[in-house]
Amino acid sequence: MADMDDDRIELLERQLAERVTERVRSALFRLYATVGLAVIGALGFVSWDIVSDIKSEIKSEIADSIDKEIKAKRAEITERVAET
Repeated sequence: MADMDDDRIELLERQLAERVTERVRSALFRLYATVGLAVIGALGFVSWDIVSDIKSEIKSEIADSIDKEIKAKRAEITERVAET
């Protein structure tokens, strides 16, 4: 009789463990999916701002270097015109 009780208890323990594992696994999967999506979304917003900042910085550097070249050429042209 004790063997039957031990077998029955072991069966109940396995069934309980399987049910808990299924519930916890699905809950953890949903939690990790939600956290992952939030992190990806936040990184998307942050990287978008970083990319636009980098683009604007590059554009301003290019504009500054072009302006310097144009000023130098204007000064050279003005000197040549003044000489003639």
